[in-house]
Amino acid sequence: MKALIFGGVGQLGRALKAKAGDDWKMEAIDLPECDITDDAATKAMIADSDCDMVINAAAYIAVDKAESELEITQTVEWYLQNEDWWQALMERRI
Repeated sequence: MKALIFGGVGQLGRALKAKAGDDWKMEAIDLPECDITDDAATKAMIADSDCDMVINAAAYIAVDKAESELEITQTVEWYLQNEDWWQALMERRI
């Protein structure tokens, strides 16, 4: 089995890779390789992957800047719930 992990080099992504069994191949994706706020890049990454599962472990983690960088905070949160991701997954039948 193969999983594509967005936010794969962050704390959660690393933990998922560490806990994966030997029968799992975990492909970790993160900035700058793919920006989850870029619809086209995200959908292309999903479409081009031969993964069996997509895990979104991406997050905006600059908590101390969240209020002063409200636009990027809201953008990241919106993309984490973006229906286009679901469409890309449905097209791949994941």
